[in-house]
Amino acid sequence: MLPNNERLTTQRAIKAAIREKEFDLKTPLLYLAGRLNQQKNSRLVVVASKKLGEAVARNRIKRLVREAFKIVKVEFKVPVDLAIFPTRKVLSEKVVDIAEDIRRALGNIRGKDT
Repeated sequence: MLPNNERLTTQRAIKAAIREKEFDLKTPLLYLAGRLNQQKNSRLVVVASKKLGEAVARNRIKRLVREAFKIVKVEFKVPVDLAIFPTRKVLSEKVVDIAEDIRRALGNIRGKDT
């Protein structure tokens, strides 16, 4: 589990990351929306709708995406607030493959210096 300072926990912060997005990226596994933040850490929320399946499947998808985020977050040069909307395809992938998908999608943002 991610520590509290690396999670978007309030509805206000989650909605801000989605509505005031500075980037949105789509990959075969994920849709990512987010913005740069003024915090020390990048923060994440995984949004898993009921379209993804029953609770067991949704929870597994969220765990996989959070673990992938843990792998990739150290590479970010600037902190971001990130909302990830996974697809059902995530269930058939390994964590390293999901991490690579996030890494590729956020490659341009990682390289920016502010």
